[in-house]
Amino acid sequence: MQLKKLKTKSNIAGLFLIISITAFFWFSFINSILISNEKIEGVLFGYDCKINSRFNKKYDYDIYIENGGRYSSLNSIDCKSLDGVIVGEKVSLIVRGKEVLSVSQNEIELVSYSSLSKNHMNRLASTLIAALLLTMFSIWRFKSIFDNKS
Repeated sequence: MQLKKLKTKSNIAGLFLIISITAFFWFSFINSILISNEKIEGVLFGYDCKINSRFNKKYDYDIYIENGGRYSSLNSIDCKSLDGVIVGEKVSLIVRGKEVLSVSQNEIELVSYSSLSKNHMNRLASTLIAALLLTMFSIWRFKSIFDNKS
């Protein structure tokens, strides 16, 4: 009898954990849809490129705009694409939250919006798939726990 109660409690705790993770994925998916792109213009104060340890030739970068703050990339790009940027000149950014999607200066697109937007859609799709799979697993687990009780 004690073993059965302990097993039921551990099943319910496991189910709670799965439901919490599922809720996180759904929140992440909905949040990604609700955040819209914004165009920001300002004087380029500076930028940093750091080697991304997962890729040999790809870098993570931060862009600093005067009176605008810091914007970062969640996408790994080659830093050579920012070689043509002139610090102290006006720059145009397309951002989503604090994530840079496009960098343009003097009507020249230095970091392409289309490729970074495609990466965002891939992340969005994988988050949706994970949320759906976890939801299906949670329902199956919920059903199996309470079918065993009856």
